[in-house]
This record gives sequence, structure tokens and C-alpha cells, in this order.
Amino acid sequence: MDRGSKPAVLVTGGAGYIGAHTAKALAEEGYFPVVFDSLSSGFREAVRWGAFVHGDIRDASGLADAIETYGIRSAIHFAGLIEVGRSVQKPDLFWEHNVAGTVTLLTVMRDMGVERLVFSSSAAVYGQGARRPRDHSRGCAQGSGQSLRGH
Repeated sequence: MDRGSKPAVLVTGGAGYIGAHTAKALAEEGYFPVVFDSLSSGFREAVRWGAFVHGDIRDASGLADAIETYGIRSAIHFAGLIEVGRSVQKPDLFWEHNVAGTVTLLTVMRDMGVERLVFSSSAAVYGQGARRPRDHSRGCAQGSGQSLRGH
């Protein structure tokens, strides 16, 4: 995919199912997706839109290199471990990847002047609600839920 003048968007975990579909949607909307993925659970073959950077979100220098190389101004964060049962067995592993990895990503973004982030998380964080579907009428926290275009 030729980048041309398309704005680059970092897609962490972009070699997974949702990340790959997001990269495709970004490309269709005129963005240049830059997939940053360790391939621990994703697939290189799924990265068919934009660029691929093999890396781990806990690696600050790898993230900084990708952001600088592609001139990234926004990010969509899907990278993380998601298996609930395994997270109970190995909470330290999940903390290191999901929490510390996200902190590393946020720190690098701040240091590199990348101000826009879409954070995606598993619905498992909401627990077992009594109502289905879940009522989200209270809206998003201040500053979240904005599009890449700032609307």
C-alpha cells in the first residue's frame, strides 16, 4: 500500500482479528495503518493494509522508532492479553503486558507528541452484569470517545 500523503495511524495488536479489520477500515477511509504487533497471538498474514512493524508495546524504543519512521499522530490500542482464565492464574504476566505495556505506550506517545488514542478493551472488564445489553447511557469519561478527526 502506497502511503502518499495519508495520515499514519498506529494500530497496536493490529495482527489480531479486530485489529486487522480496523486496519482495513482505516485504509478504506484514507488513513495509512501501521500495525505494531508482537505476533504472540496475531498473524502476520492478517496485516494486508498499511505497514507492519514487529514489536512489543513494552519496548519504548521500538514504539518510538515506529512513531518517528511513519510520522504517526494517532493510535488505536488493541495489544494486550485477553484470556480471563489465564489472567487469574498468572496475574503478574497480565499486569506486565496490559498495564505496564499500556503505560509504556502512553509515555512514548506523550514524549513523541502523539495526542490521540483510541483504547480498546475486552468487555470482560465489566464483569457479569445483570442487564443485557449493558446500559451505557452515562456516556464516556471526559475526553474519551472522540474520533481520530477530533469530532
